[in-house]
Amino acid sequence: TVESRERASSPGRGEAEKGKDKVEGGLSVDTIHRLLRSIGLQATAAQKKELEETVVDMHLGNAGLLSFVDFLRLMRWLLDSDYAGINDVAAATAAEKVRVAESTGAGGGGGMGPTMSRAVTNGMAPTMSRAV
Repeated sequence: TVESRERASSPGRGEAEKGKDKVEGGLSVDTIHRLLRSIGLQATAAQKKELEETVVDMHLGNAGLLSFVDFLRLMRWLLDSDYAGINDVAAATAAEKVRVAESTGAGGGGGMGPTMSRAVTNGMAPTMSRAV
């Protein structure tokens, strides 16, 4: 829109604000790869190809971009297929967050509550339903 072009060209905009404009229409496959690398996933060439095929199969109708709904479906697939060991990475990250929260006095697993905190720490984080 004209308004978004004016905002994009206005001086003094921060990088985060500029990046916001880039994802308003959806996420590209490259962005998804960067996102997964940022959380520590090391995908093989075969896994990357599988991810790209899955994304295309899910629906790339929005100018080659993944919509929010399709992103949620992709996340469900990533977890169900344990893509590149994502479940172990997620469990380790959650356990680290709990450890940091407890060591800094935040207690209760950083807002998770004692039951969830113990489950994550013990490697028994609950799985999500398949509603997506």
